[in-house]
Amino acid sequence: MQTIKPILLMTVVLLTSLSFASFAKESVFDVQAQSVLSEWFSVDPKHLINMQQNAIDADELGERFNLNFTSDDQQTVNGILAMPVDYDSAQKPAFKLALLLHPMGTDHTLWFSHDNPINAENISIKLRKQGFAVLALDARRHGDRKVGDIGLKDLIERAHSPYRRLYDDMIIGTVRDYRLALAWMKSEWDLSDTDIAAVGYSMGAQMALLLASYEQSISYIISMVPPYIDQTLSPVAPRHHVSRISAAKVLYLAAKQDPYSTEKQSQYVFELIGSKHKSIRYFEGGHVLPAAYLETVMHFIDENMTGDR
Repeated sequence: MQTIKPILLMTVVLLTSLSFASFAKESVFDVQAQSVLSEWFSVDPKHLINMQQNAIDADELGERFNLNFTSDDQQTVNGILAMPVDYDSAQKPAFKLALLLHPMGTDHTLWFSHDNPINAENISIKLRKQGFAVLALDARRHGDRKVGDIGLKDLIERAHSPYRRLYDDMIIGTVRDYRLALAWMKSEWDLSDTDIAAVGYSMGAQMALLLASYEQSISYIISMVPPYIDQTLSPVAPRHHVSRISAAKVLYLAAKQDPYSTEKQSQYVFELIGSKHKSIRYFEGGHVLPAAYLETVMHFIDENMTGDR
């Protein structure tokens, strides 16, 4: 895990060197256009993904499993499912579920690592202590799913260039992977529609908003510094989708000097979220939020995501 910190910091440096097109308000896509965009993220919830679960050493909070499955386009997906405190796999009691989506340039282990600049492990620990199982997958082209010589710099440059297909496919495919994993978990366990959360940072925050736009069973969203995608017709720009989030409780964290999203852009996307149960908090600084951001996240979990099912 020693590589996570320099990789994430490298991401910020590279992002700072990229320029954004000037922000201009645009009309929200109409229903027909949204319907077309939604096809990019559609999955068959009954598709058999051949999920493989392998128990790994339990940590101080309880059981953990390595997961591997086959997505509907035959890509292999890997990740970790960490169960909540005192979960008894023999009895299979009900639990809540949090989907954790990592930033660009890292992988799913970020959420279980002591050594990263956003202290992401604190969030997964908090959730597990509150009765949530946490599911974290490698995004496409990250971690064990890296393809060829395409690295972090290439992905970032593609994200802000006319040649976006590789980046867009990565985002869309990862969201669909999470949708298939969620469908499988719903079929295996008794998951209440009020007990599912999507939590993401940076690229993961972008994907968390997209995922929640098409999974109405997600009732809690913690979106931390999602990037603003300025291409008007981009299928992976959250602003084209988030009006579908109708009832979830949303915490949106943004930075005032974020090279990925200006304060005005962040506010614009936040206001497009359909749910009335939403709040936004701005922090001084850039894309790596100050340590104090965790207090805001923990408070949101305590205030909104605790208690019995």
